[in-house]
Amino acid sequence: MSVIALGRAGLNAGGRKYKSLQDANPNILTVTGNPTYALITRNGFDYDTYTWTSTGSFTVQGTKTLIAEYLVLGGGGSGGNNRGGGGGAGGHATGTTAYAANTSIAVVIGGGGTATSVAGGNAGNNSSFGTIIGYGGGAGGGGNGSAIAGQGGSGGGGAGGNTSSYAGGAGVTGQGFAGGNGGASSATDSAAGGGGGAGAVGSAGGGGNPGPGTGVGGAGAFSSITGTSVQRGGGGGGSAVSTATPTNPVAGGAGGGGASGLSVGVNGTANLGGGGGGVHSGTSGAGGSGLVILAFLRS
Repeated sequence: MSVIALGRAGLNAGGRKYKSLQDANPNILTVTGNPTYALITRNGFDYDTYTWTSTGSFTVQGTKTLIAEYLVLGGGGSGGNNRGGGGGAGGHATGTTAYAANTSIAVVIGGGGTATSVAGGNAGNNSSFGTIIGYGGGAGGGGNGSAIAGQGGSGGGGAGGNTSSYAGGAGVTGQGFAGGNGGASSATDSAAGGGGGAGAVGSAGGGGNPGPGTGVGGAGAFSSITGTSVQRGGGGGGSAVSTATPTNPVAGGAGGGGASGLSVGVNGTANLGGGGGGVHSGTSGAGGSGLVILAFLRS
């Protein structure tokens, strides 16, 4: 456990130079889970930021209510196997909240859904900051439609099928988007849908021999909470059919989504909440883990 002051001596604010840490900000933050600390300037204001990539906590001490900006990102879902859809990205929850002094808050980091070689993928796990939840991404569909795409922070992509179009899973409003539908063709295999991203829907898979570009994972959402614009929460790519030109990979969504594969899908990026790539026949990509970021305005 470590104790980190939210103010720094010598900081200027409103033309007045602070005399001490307590003068700058009487709140002291006790943290666990080894978050990364950074002092940043955003829009002309100074912020103390903390980024958790493993589960921990923080406790507000002192005499003042503490206002926190937050980004809570769930773990991404894994892609499906056997014409597998891409995994949905973890939910991207943002906002501002207040906590009174002497309040202890749990910080939970959701892991990504595990890879599969059976049929459908696995859902990602929720991340949370107290009662605020970034929902885990939905599982990619698979098994030639026997496993449906899962709902989640962002929805998993629908499986490709021979005769039916299998729907992508829904996303959570305000956190992510739906996965793309799988394609269908009575004559041959069809491509799977891309997993939904935190910033855009996954692309639908094409019917028959669709060629490149179908089933791309949905793009992630941008946030500048750390002072630099970063895109997180890309959906996984849905598997193309084995006879397509080119076959695979189909790209995951920008912001950490894993690409699909013919026999091995690509994992979503850790701590970006990316969905894992679907696979035509083999082992899908796992989802990427989430994170929690808090930013405190220096006052």
